Amino acid sequence: MKKSVLFAIFLVFAAGAAKAAFNAVGVYDEQDVQSNQVDYDMGYSSNSSWTTGIGQTLGDNQILTLQEFKPMVEQAFTNGRGGVVDFEHQGTIDDASSFDVKFDGGNKQFTVTATGNSGAAGTFKFDETGGDRTPISGADRLQGNSQSLDFDFSDYIGMESDERIKAIGWTILGRSNSSGSANWRVIARYTNGTDTGSSSTFRTINMSSGDTTHDSFSGIAAPDGYWITGMRINSDQGAWSAHDDFGFVTVPEPATLAIFGLGGCIVSLNKRKRRNGR
Repeated sequence: MKKSVLFAIFLVFAAGAAKAAFNAVGVYDEQDVQSNQVDYDMGYSSNSSWTTGIGQTLGDNQILTLQEFKPMVEQAFTNGRGGVVDFEHQGTIDDASSFDVKFDGGNKQFTVTATGNSGAAGTFKFDETGGDRTPISGADRLQGNSQSLDFDFSDYIGMESDERIKAIGWTILGRSNSSGSANWRVIARYTNGTDTGSSSTFRTINMSSGDTTHDSFSGIAAPDGYWITGMRINSDQGAWSAHDDFGFVTVPEPATLAIFGLGGCIVSLNKRKRRNGR
């Protein structure tokens, strides 16, 4: 067999084995390409049964709305400290166990790895829009044929030695052609290097006729001195859906988001909660 043919075969196998990689963009829930938009914010959940083994629940002061998170991640992207994975890709990426996230013009990256019950054989898929689960950005989404998705963040490349993921945003897509509604939670896992903790959001999402009308956003920021090491998305009623737009913000530890002009919304949110006696 000629060397050129062997080389071509090698390229085909190499391309098929390549890990999925996404270049972060600067806008969460863009509207220029995909007019479908986030409909609801997920609220704070104190249900400790879903955080068993993760660590103490650190409270509702860490929960962000889309209105608060959207300008935060846009500014972070401009500063090379964050961005948005909209899951747009070329070709088909099926049964991936991990994907790389690149930001700051490709100078920085980290890996998101599926763990636990994350679909068939502990993997997830990226695919184009279907009739009953419409992305909030572009044509593609992350497909989760499972009631539970677990992700770990690792393998930081190009980031400063003390640069950590401080805030995340995630949207569970409403869907149609399933049975009724289901309770969903998004849980962020924290550490400060010694102790662990978590915060959880919750919302009942329409799984029967909610496509384009029940897309639900979860935003969570780590407390001072902590950073986010992973997340869990879970339905406690066996439901499944697709997901779109994973946003993240990084800062050096032990700095806070406010120091970088990213946390003003968190400061005002916490003040408002204290003023209202929550």
